[in-house]
Amino acid sequence: MYFWEYIVNSLFLAAATNVIQTFFSSLGGYALAKYNFGGKNIIMLFMLTSMMIPGILLLAPVYKLIVNIRWVDTYWALLIPGACSVFGMFLFRQAIVGVPNELIEAGRIDGCSEFSIYLKLVMPLVRPMTGAFCLVTFLGSWNNFLGPQIFIHTRAKLTLPVILSQYMDVYTQQYGVFLAGTLLAIIPPAILFFCLQREFISGLSSGAVKG
Repeated sequence: MYFWEYIVNSLFLAAATNVIQTFFSSLGGYALAKYNFGGKNIIMLFMLTSMMIPGILLLAPVYKLIVNIRWVDTYWALLIPGACSVFGMFLFRQAIVGVPNELIEAGRIDGCSEFSIYLKLVMPLVRPMTGAFCLVTFLGSWNNFLGPQIFIHTRAKLTLPVILSQYMDVYTQQYGVFLAGTLLAIIPPAILFFCLQREFISGLSSGAVKG
């Protein structure tokens, strides 16, 4: 295996996780912000409570579930359990709350479907928050070590953090090889940050001041 093939694996997982989490988290945030339904407050309380549970505590039952549905050594084991982020849903909720209800009602009067309103009216208005969330999600998936280490067994499917940790054992005295691999590993996140830095800064500062 060449080193760039591990970079491709990490890029695929980071990009796929980014798209899936952004889509479902923004949908959930839109529903929490603009829809009133029974049990909404209870659901939000349950979601907030779930954020206080360390993910490592759920590792054993999640692994048993992955084994039962035969997803071990597949990328589904990494993509599906993290398809929706509670943190992302609340992040998008806070951003979408500021979207005027009159705009949404105008879209409904013009004949837009609920999904068209979400995609064409709401999401363009929360673009800074979307950029910030995409960057955070990409970095989280790019640096994910525990998931690939546990669920992926085939060496050809491993990701960059796992390979770099193995390089520390293989090239114990050859620091140049390990540092070169580390340098290559930070290039994709750096490129993404420079592309999204305006949205990232705007997303972090949105809501910081009134007016």
